[in-house]
Amino acid sequence: MVKNFISAADAKKRSEVSEKPLNVLFKHIQDAVEWGLCQINFDVEGWSDTRIIETVKVLKDAGYIVTEMTEENGKIYGLNIYW
Repeated sequence: MVKNFISAADAKKRSEVSEKPLNVLFKHIQDAVEWGLCQINFDVEGWSDTRIIETVKVLKDAGYIVTEMTEENGKIYGLNIYW
């Protein structure tokens, strides 16, 4: 029997409610601040559109300026985050 089985539907649902990506992002921001920076570029390649939209909303609600880095097809692969 497979120990860590997870269906694709459950994986998708759980990935969109996990707080770990935001925790990692804010850790990167804290590290940048300690280096005296006022912006970071953050890779979101592989994230769902829902996850990206929610992350941008959280950042903007917290007062950050966010611009999206996109490929030619419009797919977002990164965020420029300024404070």
